[in-house]
Amino acid sequence: MPATPHRQFPHLIIPIKRFEPNTAFGTKTEFDIERDIWTETLFDMPDVQNAIFCTLDFQLFVNGESDPPFKLWGAEPYVFNVTELSSVPNKDTDSWNHRPAAMAGGYVANIQVWRNGTSKVTGGQWMACGKSKTTVQYLLHPADPYRDGGITWFELDQPLHGLTYTVYTL
Repeated sequence: MPATPHRQFPHLIIPIKRFEPNTAFGTKTEFDIERDIWTETLFDMPDVQNAIFCTLDFQLFVNGESDPPFKLWGAEPYVFNVTELSSVPNKDTDSWNHRPAAMAGGYVANIQVWRNGTSKVTGGQWMACGKSKTTVQYLLHPADPYRDGGITWFELDQPLHGLTYTVYTL
């Protein structure tokens, strides 16, 4: 019997900014990852007890006609990491100086992105789902925190454009 996917989209997208370290910006519809702006995100876990594995995926929809918005600047590829957070982000209080810590050993994936929309995800595949969890939460941050450049994208489900978390069940 093939696995059935249950795709989840971010329910919180929270920017945290180094130069406004005590300001909470609330939740947004656009991811922003650069040297001085990182983004927390949260996915709800579907109520599935028969989950066999989970994946974290990233793709940008680019067809040249009516592309969803994304912007990449600096040297290519732009590279960012996805790290699991130790607790649930809070859109009303999280800031650069007040946010959940990264989990010890919480590295999940490394994502490379080029200006033409091509991306490569390393990691984030075949993960244990944590069946007792109601959410999974991550911090997206530059792989090299000293490098200039960055990426922003508007998260969409149709066409699929951005970060997704998929739970596979039997």
